[in-house]
Amino acid sequence: MPKFWGGPIPSTCNSCHADLTDTFVDGATTVGPWMVLCPSCHSQVGVGLGIGRGQKYRKCPVLDSVGLPRWEKVAG
Repeated sequence: MPKFWGGPIPSTCNSCHADLTDTFVDGATTVGPWMVLCPSCHSQVGVGLGIGRGQKYRKCPVLDSVGLPRWEKVAG
């Protein structure tokens, strides 16, 4: 059963502020707080994927019931 992002849909990376287009990671960082990160920033300051580390999400081609994109958990 697929799992989907349940919070407000993030639009930018919390670290570099780049637009999130296809994937993002919600994860712990080496600099303190959990952040929504683009793949590049996650590779620099993320601590990995899995329980207590982070989850990776990918934008789905199928929209939700109000026409917004859904983000499916694909790792972690």
